[in-house]
Amino acid sequence: MLTVTKQLRTETGHRLNNYDGRCSHLHGHSYLWEVTATAPELSANGMILDFKDLKEAMNTVLDPLDHALVLAHDDPLVATRTEEELLELFKATNGKQPRLFIWEENPTAESFAHYAMRAIQATLSHKSITITTVRVWETATSYAEVTNE
Repeated sequence: MLTVTKQLRTETGHRLNNYDGRCSHLHGHSYLWEVTATAPELSANGMILDFKDLKEAMNTVLDPLDHALVLAHDDPLVATRTEEELLELFKATNGKQPRLFIWEENPTAESFAHYAMRAIQATLSHKSITITTVRVWETATSYAEVTNE
């Protein structure tokens, strides 16, 4: 099997809901995203997928998460406020709208990996490419991985 892998880094804040540990506090990580794609055969130019195209798909999906805050939909900050209140609460200091995402699941590295696999695959759906692995490094020594075999 022929594969290509691209990495991208985001700085993303979150906190875990229903969790008894330090990650229940608002905090952030320098996430390293690794996305591996496969194709049934090489294209006429000898590639599975141009790294530029994979980078573009990853940026489309992941750039909105860079310097953003991701909270679970049932996080107490979210569950007790209207959308307008949340937008005002997390407004940037320069007055711009917040980079705030309300996640359907707990915003874990595992849920991020699953999301990235689906969304990047959808972005590349016009090509005969399959996203087979997404690794989300939350720290230098810890990652979550989802595979599509």
